[in-house]
Amino acid sequence: MQYTMGKHLILKLILLSSLFLTSIRSNAYDTLHLKDIKTITAFSADAKGNLYVADGKNTLYKLNSKGKVITNVNTKVYGTISSIDCSNPFELYIYYSAQNILVYYDNMLNIRGETRFNSMGFNTISAVARSFDNGIWVYDYSDFQLKKLNKEGEVQSSSGNLSRFTSGQISPYKIIDFKNQIYLADSNVGIMVFDIFGTYIKTLPILNSTDFTVSDSAIHSLQHKAVLSYNFISFQQKNLPKPKAAKFIGRNTEQLLIVAETNIFSISAK
Repeated sequence: MQYTMGKHLILKLILLSSLFLTSIRSNAYDTLHLKDIKTITAFSADAKGNLYVADGKNTLYKLNSKGKVITNVNTKVYGTISSIDCSNPFELYIYYSAQNILVYYDNMLNIRGETRFNSMGFNTISAVARSFDNGIWVYDYSDFQLKKLNKEGEVQSSSGNLSRFTSGQISPYKIIDFKNQIYLADSNVGIMVFDIFGTYIKTLPILNSTDFTVSDSAIHSLQHKAVLSYNFISFQQKNLPKPKAAKFIGRNTEQLLIVAETNIFSISAK
């Protein structure tokens, strides 16, 4: 009788241990370690599964989803890369804030052109992104406006002074144009939403973010201790585990890609 009870207890413990391990695996990140890159200073991912990484030596890399380098180019002539927009995988928008220059690269990292904002009178830009029709979104500090430009620097549309929608000064760090809406992120104000003409719609109460990305159903932002996912449909928020030292967040189809040091962690964006 004692032997039977002991056997049942052991089987129960094995079963509980298996369930526990299964739970851990289901919540764990898949991890990709980039062996040949020492630091990551800018990051993005396109819809085809490619990764774009800038390092501390002003080199821009294109990698496949397995982390294998496809090609790279040194951008020392322009300086440090501030942001990478690969929403059009055939024309990358690479912004160099120190020189206030936006450079256009093709999908093999050949330079195809540039926009020099200083020569066009835009000297106080804090964030740059590609528009859906291959124009440029910028936030201009000089008059507190979100503006859409063409590549020659001509203003196509603008938001008007955004300070009327907030109680404090806006200091946006990132813009994303996604499915007919534009998202302008500020750590202290939240994420402001606009239509394709730059008309203000609303501000989402997502504060204290350091980076963000958008999927079909949610905004995902890096917070101090977690990744916050804000669902557009239910308006519910949930916290996902955040890898230690996470610095950037991007999206590849339905996967969130979170960069920490030289590791890229992926988790479902659903």
